[in-house]
Amino acid sequence: TVTTTVTTVSADDGSEAGLLSAHERSLIRKTWDQAKKDGDVAPQVLFRFVKAHPEYQKMFSKFANVPQSELLSNGNFLAQAYTILAGLNVVIQSLFSQELMANQLNALGGAHQPRGATPVMFEQFGG
Repeated sequence: TVTTTVTTVSADDGSEAGLLSAHERSLIRKTWDQAKKDGDVAPQVLFRFVKAHPEYQKMFSKFANVPQSELLSNGNFLAQAYTILAGLNVVIQSLFSQELMANQLNALGGAHQPRGATPVMFEQFGG
């Protein structure tokens, strides 16, 4: 279960409310806009996560038994990596509205709960 407190702010009000300042949110979006242009970002992010937490690879049935050395060339792994990239993009694009971001994070958490994902796993992925 993902629980959040929702405070509504308008998209460009410059508010310092919430966990991130307006400057931090802007910096994250600018950095993300640059990073997502690199076609290698999505696979590298997921690969780093699976390498750091190999026990979680088993949760991805389509590449659960693929050796780590072959993941970056595995079509199912790459498809999952780009799906994750799309989800991250939605969350990052919603940074300027705490209400929208809370809704997005709750939706992601809800979609992953039946798969056995826990909030700790999301924190580890964020790392």
